[in-house]
Amino acid sequence: MSLVLKKGRWFGLFITAACFSYITYRLFQYQNQFSISDIPKIDANKLLTVVGIQFMLLCVNIFLESKKWQLLLKNIKEINTWLSIKMVLAGFASGIFTPAKLGEPVGRIMFLRKEYWAKATILNYMGGMMHNLVIFAIGIPCIFFAQRDLVNNLTLSSQIYISAIVVIAILFILFLYKTEWITKNIIPHKYLISIKKVIHQISAIPKITIAKVLLYSLARFIVYCTQLVVFLWLFGANITNYIFIVIPTYFMLITMAPSFFLADLGIRGSVALFIFVTLQLPPTSILLVVFTLWTLNQVIPALLGTVFLLRKNR
Repeated sequence: MSLVLKKGRWFGLFITAACFSYITYRLFQYQNQFSISDIPKIDANKLLTVVGIQFMLLCVNIFLESKKWQLLLKNIKEINTWLSIKMVLAGFASGIFTPAKLGEPVGRIMFLRKEYWAKATILNYMGGMMHNLVIFAIGIPCIFFAQRDLVNNLTLSSQIYISAIVVIAILFILFLYKTEWITKNIIPHKYLISIKKVIHQISAIPKITIAKVLLYSLARFIVYCTQLVVFLWLFGANITNYIFIVIPTYFMLITMAPSFFLADLGIRGSVALFIFVTLQLPPTSILLVVFTLWTLNQVIPALLGTVFLLRKNR
């Protein structure tokens, strides 16, 4: 197991290096220079309006996730909304440094008695799966509409670079884990048993509850998309129907890539440069949008959650 984790860390470092190298490559490719002057001047009143809107959307996002968590947890324990908010924020804090946010349940379950930990952890992953289901249900049709423009707007050198990164990543995975390891560890009977347990847990939840959880997930996804639209508008993007196709595509692609902390920022930045090239924005503006959105939705809730975790531990 330790060998697998060690190899996983090496793979994570490789993904991080590949993403940030692609970002650097794209920046230098943009007229062989990148400059802060590429960022358009923003009117102070416009900026204050956007800050207010984004703060409101962040609060709505956290509230929706807390209501979804409260609804899921209702099957094992009733909790109030304020406790649910604290648990959600603590989950941000414990999950931000772990691959694919696997540590998110740790922060949430710390506010429960140990007898609830196992079921609450499964419920947390179920909520994440339902959220991803919504993203893919919307993103897959969008990527079919957007693929032609995305490919046509990429230079030949960018296509070669991306293809090379994908090939190297596949070879790297095969080198680390080999076919024998994949056959032995990915498809054993014990994993099938785990899947059956999750399915059994889902079947025990009333259908009306699952429907409400999916609706909360859809509402959160709409909030995420709205936040990105507002930031892109702030930095000079033209708001057309096409932007509502590429944004779900962007969220679907970053969801497909397991990541952690700085690797997460690198993946988001590299995917954004690939996706939002069709919006005719400078790369520096695109990266600033991604960084600001990442800070707003990941770092700020994680910092707030750290406060609740420290108070809980004390």
